[in-house]
Amino acid sequence: MGSALEASLRAGVRWGEFWTLTPHATRLICRAYGEHWGTVTELSMATAYHTAALGLSDPKKFPRTFSDWYGKPVRERAPKQQSEQEFSAAFLHWALSVSPPEEAN
Repeated sequence: MGSALEASLRAGVRWGEFWTLTPHATRLICRAYGEHWGTVTELSMATAYHTAALGLSDPKKFPRTFSDWYGKPVRERAPKQQSEQEFSAAFLHWALSVSPPEEAN
């Protein structure tokens, strides 16, 4: 019982609130807290890895500004509009490529 209380207090549950929770609710809170810290740990390890990788690379090859790093903004293009003739030709091509189901005898 002491370990459940200790785990709940680490997860941020208040002393008085612990005694009103069911064991299932306590387990869910502790599991969510463990998953949260697992995510935080993975993020910390990824940050440390990338910091070390940048430390080992050549600073002369770094981009000078953030926009150089991030790249130029992508220009949005308007969707191409089909004429009725193009639509009819495409639909006819599709309709001819679909074969009707064969009847089972």
